[in-house]
Amino acid sequence: MSRPVPPRQTGGGDGSGSTQDWRARWKRWAVEQLPATAPLAVRVEIRAAVERALARVPPTADEGEIRDLVMLVVDDARKRLNADAEREARRAQKALFVAGARQSLVTALRKLSSRGTLGMIKRPGYTVQRLEYRLTRHLERHLTGDETGSEVQARVEAWVEAQLAEQPPPPPGVSKSVLLAGGATGVALGFAAAQHPAARDAAARAVQKSQELAQ
Repeated sequence: MSRPVPPRQTGGGDGSGSTQDWRARWKRWAVEQLPATAPLAVRVEIRAAVERALARVPPTADEGEIRDLVMLVVDDARKRLNADAEREARRAQKALFVAGARQSLVTALRKLSSRGTLGMIKRPGYTVQRLEYRLTRHLERHLTGDETGSEVQARVEAWVEAQLAEQPPPPPGVSKSVLLAGGATGVALGFAAAQHPAARDAAARAVQKSQELAQ
């Protein structure tokens, strides 16, 4: 809610006295209509804008008309402040999503484990670390900050599916059911194996054992 209009003050007929600073009172009033958190640059800008708007307005002009002119300046400044705030909020939200790329990736790899993600992350160029790096760059390029968390996760899963599509077909004689059996028993170890060599060996043994049992 805007504050009351500053009271009209008049000076001598020669333009002296308080009449000389009537625009200054309107500039102060305009600044008071802004949020208390408005940056200094915005306050300086609105004072200059009010000065320009009232440059050819005599001090004896109708007070309502003066107020309408000043409110046009105030409304324009408010819109810019709101746009800046929304832009900053989007930037912060995007940064949050990008920072969470690894967690989103791991969630997608687990969800798509039946599609062969365990085998994929054991191949050169498709380790969890490498995928995380590439996914982070992807999110930085494509996210706007307007997305919801579920929309970002859906994008990550689609991206992982695209990486799976790049994988070579299974060797001849190895059925898909065997690969899935190995993936089902070793998926948890597979994610750890991306970082720990000992766990990588354990995962390989688990997959091999699953394949032997499936034969």
